Amino acid sequence: FPMTSPLINSSNGHYYEFVAANTSWSAALQASASKTYKGMVGYLVTLTGSQEQQFVTNYLNSFGYAQPAYFWAGGSDKDAEGTWTWASGPEAGTLISLGYSNWFPGGVGYDSQPNGTRVQAVRDEDGLVLDSSWNYQWADLPTDDIGFQSGEFVQGYVVEYGGMPATYRITKTGTSVNEGSSITFSVYT
Repeated sequence: FPMTSPLINSSNGHYYEFVAANTSWSAALQASASKTYKGMVGYLVTLTGSQEQQFVTNYLNSFGYAQPAYFWAGGSDKDAEGTWTWASGPEAGTLISLGYSNWFPGGVGYDSQPNGTRVQAVRDEDGLVLDSSWNYQWADLPTDDIGFQSGEFVQGYVVEYGGMPATYRITKTGTSVNEGSSITFSVYT
């Protein structure tokens, strides 16, 4: 698996980190929320504009995965079928339809997304995935396990850092401060 350090998108100031893992959308959502970078809380990537989509596309392409390859992003319709919202980050709860979207429009042998799969009747697809076969346009796949048809092509997920309130930890190095003394805090970003 490729080892990555978060990469900054100079257009929005957010950092992005690819995590290579053949894991479920639900596990990726939870794991992303447990990560921090430079005091920023991580979340499963939310793609809110074409520039950000292109940045993430270029970033994922740099790892050279063969097609098809799927990469989880932070959208879901698990709470209400057909109503896609961002499940993570500062956009959590926001309807995707009110902003940018990049669903695969369909093509020879493939229905449009979301919910375009011919096997939707036998599996519930509630997690947003970027599909390398379709230039990282969006599709939906099952969220809770990777045992579904083509689940072996899930290669990982992207954690985004930025847009959320920063989290800092202060630890004491002494037991007291004398009146009139100064205290210095250092924040590393």
